[in-house]
Amino acid sequence: MKFKKFLIEILATYFYIGYLPSAGTLATLASFPLVFLFDKLSFLIKLVIIILFLSVSVYISSLAEKNFCNKDDRRIVIDEVVGFLISMFNIRLSFLNLMMGFFIFRFLDIFKIFGFKKLQKLPSGWGILIDDIFAGILTNISLKLILFLL
Repeated sequence: MKFKKFLIEILATYFYIGYLPSAGTLATLASFPLVFLFDKLSFLIKLVIIILFLSVSVYISSLAEKNFCNKDDRRIVIDEVVGFLISMFNIRLSFLNLMMGFFIFRFLDIFKIFGFKKLQKLPSGWGILIDDIFAGILTNISLKLILFLL
């Protein structure tokens, strides 16, 4: 049981980044290596991995919320990782695109425009991840639009 709690904490806090100041921003930055790894994969493989990662993250976040005894505890940052992976899904990887994705995603995640904050009322892990999922989708659409216009 102790190992399960330990594993949940490691994953939910994305290897303890959740304990640091500005944890959401740092977790997003720390997800850059995953974005680079994903860049080499096919569209279908990326999609399957993101869906699996999302599913596991909802489960882990639900358990972590119980372990931390706090709704949407600030230490849970796996949602930022999922959101940023969605942000960069099928985007041509370059330094500029990565930076644009990072800043757009963080803006949308922090300010929760379009009523995203209300989505956090969903139960457990879904309440933790849903705003980041939508921020990731909006970031992805914004990046594709910017790249199309350029």
